[in-house]
Amino acid sequence: MEQIKRLIDTEKYLSEISNIIQSGKCVSVPVTGSSMEPFLKNGRDMVLLGRQREALDDIHCRIGDIILFRRTGGQYVLHRICKISRQGCYVIGDAQTAAEGPLQNQQIVAKVMCIRRNGVWKDVGYWKWRLFGIFWVRVIPFRPRLRRVVQLCFGVNENCIKKFKRKGTRI
Repeated sequence: MEQIKRLIDTEKYLSEISNIIQSGKCVSVPVTGSSMEPFLKNGRDMVLLGRQREALDDIHCRIGDIILFRRTGGQYVLHRICKISRQGCYVIGDAQTAAEGPLQNQQIVAKVMCIRRNGVWKDVGYWKWRLFGIFWVRVIPFRPRLRRVVQLCFGVNENCIKKFKRKGTRI
């Protein structure tokens, strides 16, 4: 079966998603962009977004959690919480080295509850996912080098395999 792709206005789409979430329902959306690589990849992963109400409550939102928020300019962004203070929370994309914030409560739309990778839903509360999130926040200055290591260890793609085969490396 051939997939039909349609272009839609991102602002309208995410505004509707936000309304659905505010009504108490969860919504799954595909990951787009590269700011959350290597953890979330454009075109490969989906996220299940949940309710925002308790977003900054210490019990429900922690350092390492991934949230969907709206910048003051109106753009919706999916990033990881790297710091929580009295002024609000600070967030950073997994592929970035500079945090932004503080975000105010009303800017937070939802929290990522589950991630779908290779057709399988994974709870982000699972200890391995939490450990990675906390670790990745703690190593912000070293991210460019660590990202390269992660790509080499876990992100082997066809181009990489071809490159190694040309050099005579056994895979």
